[in-house]
Amino acid sequence: MQEERGQFQVIYPEGQQAFVAGATEPQNEENKTTVSESEKNYVASKTGSKYHFPWCSGAKAIKEENKVYFATKAEAERAGYDPAANCKGL
Repeated sequence: MQEERGQFQVIYPEGQQAFVAGATEPQNEENKTTVSESEKNYVASKTGSKYHFPWCSGAKAIKEENKVYFATKAEAERAGYDPAANCKGL
């Protein structure tokens, strides 16, 4: 599922519901889309503040249902995430 927030997209794994702060209902099911592997360049937790490369230890510790994927660093940063210090190259 992808969700438009301002000028960036938050991409969720297929079958996951989007969480929007302040929303009382899950996002509409018709917005569901398959996330291609090429769009899973960076990952963060819905409840966290850092983004990671998918192979970093911090990313592996995130529960699958809490993962949010981004295609670019800029998207992750516009969504309010900072680079994780323990992921070399971020």
